[in-house]
Amino acid sequence: RIDAWEETQLQNIRQHASYQKQLLNEEYANGCNDLKEQRQEFIETLFIHEAQKNTEQINRLIDCCKALQCELAPLIYNEQPTQFIHLTK
Repeated sequence: RIDAWEETQLQNIRQHASYQKQLLNEEYANGCNDLKEQRQEFIETLFIHEAQKNTEQINRLIDCCKALQCELAPLIYNEQPTQFIHLTK
């Protein structure tokens, strides 16, 4: 009986961890795609300003790139009650 309880608890934890890792991977992929799109927009804008010899706009674009930061998805730990088996003798 204890073995079954142990396996159930471990299985629940594994399933939860697997799901959270899947969500994190999806979040990472979405963030990468967003950054790739933004990079392409910056490159296109840079070419336009370069063709116009607009140094001021190029410098602004460079400043935007330097200020660009990505944050990792925040993780929180919330307490979950766990039922433990105890010997009642």
